[in-house]
Amino acid sequence: MDLWIVSVFLDGSGDPLKSGNPLAVFPEPAELSKDAMQAIARTLNLSETTFVVSARDDTYRMRIFTPLEELGFAGHPTLGTAWTLRRMGRVRGDELTQETGVGPTPVRFVGDDLWLRRRGTVASDLEGSDPGIAARLARALGTKPE
Repeated sequence: MDLWIVSVFLDGSGDPLKSGNPLAVFPEPAELSKDAMQAIARTLNLSETTFVVSARDDTYRMRIFTPLEELGFAGHPTLGTAWTLRRMGRVRGDELTQETGVGPTPVRFVGDDLWLRRRGTVASDLEGSDPGIAARLARALGTKPE
């Protein structure tokens, strides 16, 4: 399987080893079980590893794993995987749709920048571990908890 290691959120220094957040991307559809994906992510030990399940035209489906669990969505894997697939020519266009277990996420290319838009609420496992976190995050972000 092909493996790409990309650096997301570079600071403009031009050196991906001095800034950014590394991401492992497996861009080719693979017949891997969830357990195999989790084991690979644990072995690589990066904050996230993505596995592209399918890619066509302007849409791709992927799964995201940390070393400990599968995630329904995360921003840095969304942007890094979109960039990788477009760079490889597996998807085309400036407007892409990423599909994960929590639904579609639009990704837009504007020059060298990538943007995503996602609506939703704080994950229930996060709220369950700290019931006041939604209110504190909302205050920090200058928005409402809902």
